[in-house]
Amino acid sequence: MEPEQPRWPGDERGGGGVSDASSSSERVRALAHQMDEAGWLAEDPEAHLGPKLLAWLASDAATGWGQPELSISSGTLGIRIEWQRPGRMRDLRGDAYALIGSFAEDQTSVVQAVAESSVTYTVATGQPATATARAHGHIVRVEVIGEGAARAAAGTRTPKRVG
Repeated sequence: MEPEQPRWPGDERGGGGVSDASSSSERVRALAHQMDEAGWLAEDPEAHLGPKLLAWLASDAATGWGQPELSISSGTLGIRIEWQRPGRMRDLRGDAYALIGSFAEDQTSVVQAVAESSVTYTVATGQPATATARAHGHIVRVEVIGEGAARAAAGTRTPKRVG
């Protein structure tokens, strides 16, 4: 019998974890279901989310970030921004989540993608339906660039196993 595939480098347990996450998956599925509804994607995400982002970037809470470039493509708000401090991927991720928190709404899902010299976070954020309003939300693509992001991205690449 072949040994279980490790879950990360140095994993001595292998196989599966200690339990499932079904107690939290209902909320994730609810957001995905709402995103599939016609009209969920709200108009003008730059007007809705941009001022919150810019106010946070101007505050003392935001350190290590350059000036963002904002764009709109197919209803998606693009944020291209330089991470200006050194650090590892976990530092970049923490700073990126703080940045995302500046505009995040009640329901938010974040997916990270690491490229050769940048890190992109695709964010789905929105409000669930209430008695007086339909569910609605935004898709935001945060592209983190700069030397710090490139170094952090390079640190995530692991050598391929041979044999």
